[in-house]
Amino acid sequence: SQSEINGALNRIAKQNGKTVQDLYQAVVKQGWTISTFRQEIAKEIIIQKLQGREVASRINISKQELNDFIRINFPSGKTTMPEYHLAVISISLPSTPSSEDVTNVKNRALKIVDQLKKGADFKKLAVTESTGSYALNGGDMGWKKLAALSRAYSKVVPTLKVGQFSNPLRTASSFDIIKVLAKRQATIASSSRRKEAEQLLFQRQFAEELQAFISRLRSAAYIRLTN
Repeated sequence: SQSEINGALNRIAKQNGKTVQDLYQAVVKQGWTISTFRQEIAKEIIIQKLQGREVASRINISKQELNDFIRINFPSGKTTMPEYHLAVISISLPSTPSSEDVTNVKNRALKIVDQLKKGADFKKLAVTESTGSYALNGGDMGWKKLAALSRAYSKVVPTLKVGQFSNPLRTASSFDIIKVLAKRQATIASSSRRKEAEQLLFQRQFAEELQAFISRLRSAAYIRLTN
């Protein structure tokens, strides 16, 4: 709906410290029309809704999985958990990528890293280069608890200082460059530890299943040529 599009635009503008009008001016300078930009926002909302419905339906957390997750991430006496404000630039791999495809996409990601090292703006590169769902937000993923990150991300993020970005990280469907914008310790409510653990485990499995879902879609896609 138009209200959903307006809401998304307001969030994107706020995250970038701009007004919606500033946002419009910025995208027009990049060659977009306001109408096309709003259509792109609408498409992203539809994709996110579809992903949410299809991916969530595939997640089934067993009691044993939850107990193991609590034992590892919520040990007795622990009252806080690391939380990170992240941004990402994702460069998608083609469906069923060949070794050459993987090399080409990785090299493209490495060139972006080189630009960042030379002082290029992460947000601007996310908008112009990223093919991920956070691109229009300047790559901003918001705040994420460490325990909710995919296993691939959770190995890299704690090694980065605030302001640092990673080398290209291979996922099931892309090479990702992650930047830590801020970090803090989030309080774990003792009265709802199991419920919070279940939510975090769901978020982790959702992130991992989303990558697999995208990969399956791409591998199933094909182009029919007609005479």
